Amino acid sequence: NFSCNRTGAVVVYKKMDDVWTQWAIIKPDSTIGNARFGHSVSLSGSTLLIGIPQSTVTGLANAGSAELYDLSGGAPVKIYTFTAGADKAANDRFGWSVSIDGPRIVIGAPNKDIAFSNQGAAYMFDLNLTFPLTVSSRGRLSMPSGAKDNDLFGSSVSIAKNFVLVGAPKFDKEALTDNGAALFYERSGNSWVVDTIFYGQF
Repeated sequence: NFSCNRTGAVVVYKKMDDVWTQWAIIKPDSTIGNARFGHSVSLSGSTLLIGIPQSTVTGLANAGSAELYDLSGGAPVKIYTFTAGADKAANDRFGWSVSIDGPRIVIGAPNKDIAFSNQGAAYMFDLNLTFPLTVSSRGRLSMPSGAKDNDLFGSSVSIAKNFVLVGAPKFDKEALTDNGAALFYERSGNSWVVDTIFYGQF
C-alpha cells in the first residue's frame, strides 16, 4: 500500500539463469488512495500495460486509466497513459482488464453506462512503438444485442493478433439470469466484428 490505502504497485520479475528474480517495483505517480494501480497487467515482449481502474481522471472519480511501460532498458519507463477520452465518465473503471499483443491493445471498462447502467465496454487501440510513439483509437466494443443493466461487459479481455475475446459475466441468456457470455471478435480493416458469442451452459 505504501503511504496510501490500496494505491497499488506492480512488481516486475526477470528470468536470470533459470531463476525468476525481482527486477523492479513500479509505483503510481499519484498518491491518491484506492486507485488500484496494477489491478490488471499484460505483457508483450518488453512492453507492459498496467490497469488503474479506480484512478481519478480530470476530476472524475473511478473513471480509470491504464499506463504503458517500456522495460527494455535498465529500469521501467512510462511511455503512455490511456483513458477513454471524450467518452470517459465517473465510475467507468476503465482499466479493470487489459491485454496487449504487439501493437494491439484492448482495455475493459465493465461499469461503463451506455444504454444501460453498468452495461460495460471495451476500448481498442493500435500502437506504433517506433519513435515517436503514436496511439490510434480503434473504437469501443459493447454488447451487440440483448444488453441490460449490470452485464459488466469488459470484465475480462484478451487479445491475440487479429482476435479479441471479451467477457460479460452477468449477461442474461434468455431466462438464465447472470448466465454470462464471452464475445469473440475478429478484426476487419480498422474495425472489430463479432464472430461468435459463447454462453454458459446450465
